[in-house]
Amino acid sequence: MLEKNCNRAMCKSCIFRTDGNAVELAPGRLDEIKRYLLGQSSHQCHVTNKTCYGGLTYQATLFYRMGWIPEESVASLLETAKKYLTQ
Repeated sequence: MLEKNCNRAMCKSCIFRTDGNAVELAPGRLDEIKRYLLGQSSHQCHVTNKTCYGGLTYQATLFYRMGWIPEESVASLLETAKKYLTQ
């Protein structure tokens, strides 16, 4: 289950979209955001000001590949984070 402060899906112009509908960023800005998502907890959506679902998806893919979460999904990312944050 997604937290109430998280988007439930990518917005129509999410910077992480690959279907040609992503909002255009300054050169290098997406790479900069991806780098800080490795060390930050989240990225804020440019439309809703909630946690960006595209950013969470990107983190879930990376963290799954690193073996930090058991499944490649936003739900697994949030569940694992909640587990470690409440210990």
